Amino acid sequence: MVALAFQWRWHIKHLDVKNIFVHGDFYEGIFMLQPKQLTQLGEEHKVCFLLKVLYDLKQMRTVWYTKIEVFLLIIGLTQNESNHNLYFSLEGDWYVILILYVDDLFLIHDNTNRLEILEKELTKQYEMMNMVSWTYTYG
Repeated sequence: MVALAFQWRWHIKHLDVKNIFVHGDFYEGIFMLQPKQLTQLGEEHKVCFLLKVLYDLKQMRTVWYTKIEVFLLIIGLTQNESNHNLYFSLEGDWYVILILYVDDLFLIHDNTNRLEILEKELTKQYEMMNMVSWTYTYG
């Protein structure tokens, strides 16, 4: 997609979702042992109930992808059937393509007005860092 975008002189915008690891909510209860340095004498038998996803938790990616997928579908993007990290919106003579790579969103577009609308929707839901728009790439 990126190669095509450069070939056809489409615009590419790179957004980075800040702290995706705190955006994940659990759909089932998960408990963990207390960290040794926080365990109090006489309370060693207690466990912690997790309210948010921890950084290295195996379920984190699944929870994050499920949450962002639902949001992208709600705001009107369509998920590609063969590549589930690619979303698009085609209306009339303009388009927006969104590529999701972990916590990075790459927006490929030909209409800056539609892009601004999509960016506003995304930043309402998630704290984003607006990376530099791509003008060239290597590889």
